[in-house]
Amino acid sequence: MTYDIEMIRELGHCSGIENYSRYFDGRAAGTRPFCLLDYFPEDFLMFIDESHVTLPHTRAMYAGDRSRKDALVNYGFRLPSALENRPLKFEEFEQLYKGHEIASHTFTHPHLNNLDMGGIAYEVIKDRELLEEKTEIVDTGIEEALLDAMVIEDFEPEEKVMRVVPLRGMMIYPNTESHLDLGRKFSVNAVQECMRANESLLLAFQKNADAGLPEADNLYEIGVVAKVRRTINLPTEGMRVLVTGLYPVRVLEYHIDENEITAHFEELPEPEYDRNALEVKARAIRHQFEQYAKALSTVYLPQVSPPSVESV
Repeated sequence: MTYDIEMIRELGHCSGIENYSRYFDGRAAGTRPFCLLDYFPEDFLMFIDESHVTLPHTRAMYAGDRSRKDALVNYGFRLPSALENRPLKFEEFEQLYKGHEIASHTFTHPHLNNLDMGGIAYEVIKDRELLEEKTEIVDTGIEEALLDAMVIEDFEPEEKVMRVVPLRGMMIYPNTESHLDLGRKFSVNAVQECMRANESLLLAFQKNADAGLPEADNLYEIGVVAKVRRTINLPTEGMRVLVTGLYPVRVLEYHIDENEITAHFEELPEPEYDRNALEVKARAIRHQFEQYAKALSTVYLPQVSPPSVESV
């Protein structure tokens, strides 16, 4: 003990310093330790998320710590005062706040039985990536002919409109990643608008690579919808773009002007691919793109990890 005091005096710490925490705090034996909640105002509101996990853990912290400390004290590795350096008991935890909101998806869990709930509000949250399906309520006496017409209409291919980036001298396939070097103003603008609106773009392929602004008959009718993952502004006012091919489409009609190219299209069935080979290639392309990005001073790298091929 004398050695511990000398170490604390000279270095500010010692082995087994939890023996002395109660004395540092000036607490009487059996009183709870201080914690972060002591710094909050008296009327603060506590939100407990995933409470079906959080509250049982809070209840168990004291018992788990006490079990470990009892063994250390009984066998002489710690002083009895080390028991005072501990987590809060659950009853002490409850006394530190006046208002609380509990969020959980398992409200039948036993940990809620002894809590003053005050009331339960149910909230249904849908993933923001999922599309909201339209629901129509109709009379149960609807004619069969009308119902058949609705079913047939539902299965008709849906036309979509999207910004187009024409490619010269290369192709992008679905479920693959690649980088594009873009220099034409309308292509750079299309990428910037898609990034700003968090939209995908359509990659079309030019028949004649020498054409600056391609005509509709100079673009193939089969293209690929892609998602922009990274962009790098080049010193030449161009742009290097890392994209992930999503799915093939058939273009029904191109609309071309000097500032923008758009297209009406419909989706095509997706062929089978060797997923493992595509994932290996995607990793290599991402690594090459990141190395290129580090070499440039003007870099835009949003903090979004590109998905694996399996998630595309």
